[in-house]
Amino acid sequence: MKLRLKTLSIVGATIAGLTGVLYAASSSILLGSLVQAEEQEATQVVKGVLNVFGQTADDFNSRFADWSAWDDTYAFIQNRDREFIASNLVPEGLANLRVNIALFVNTKGKIVYGTGLDSEKLKLTPVPEALKQRISLSDPLLQHPDPKSSLAGILLLPSGPVLITSRPIVTTRNTGPIRGTLIFGRNLDAAGIAKISKITRLPLIVRSVNDPQLPPDFQEVRAKLSEKNRLWCAP
Repeated sequence: MKLRLKTLSIVGATIAGLTGVLYAASSSILLGSLVQAEEQEATQVVKGVLNVFGQTADDFNSRFADWSAWDDTYAFIQNRDREFIASNLVPEGLANLRVNIALFVNTKGKIVYGTGLDSEKLKLTPVPEALKQRISLSDPLLQHPDPKSSLAGILLLPSGPVLITSRPIVTTRNTGPIRGTLIFGRNLDAAGIAKISKITRLPLIVRSVNDPQLPPDFQEVRAKLSEKNRLWCAP
């Protein structure tokens, strides 16, 4: 083989090798950038959805400020007047409030009155046992340091997620001393999730991470969850 052909062969092989290296390197860099971009986009989407859930809980909480800061409630938590129940806590009234749980708890952590509501049958039902078991002075639901404090969020019960609000029972003027805690809950059912999906413009499915019957794709995601990468709603 002539020297010229050998030189061309060597140069060609070198260029081909360099091209392969450059292609592999650029592909790796590009793939890494795409993965990072997808992760960032997914994180922003999840944060946006969590913020909507947080805002929904805050709106639910604010609806009942006049119930917890009301002289009639303030008197009821002590005298347990049946007239108050007959006037305010009938199925039709609770349905108008769009609540499925109502609990009135005194300062000793005892339930003065509690009821659930089947909004479809318009019938009073027992308070979910899992929620009743949480009613104690050590639980955050009953810890209100001042008359203007409140707590709102989503509580996961065996029956499903519930929008929950907890407020101190005080006078109409928002003065104490605090006489107890008023808790209202609304089932976050399929209709509620559908409304949030409409706001976020995303198809949402709510499942418990502890559900033994999680679909395979949910299980795959659950395996990758960690305390380090947990996302929280904005306050």
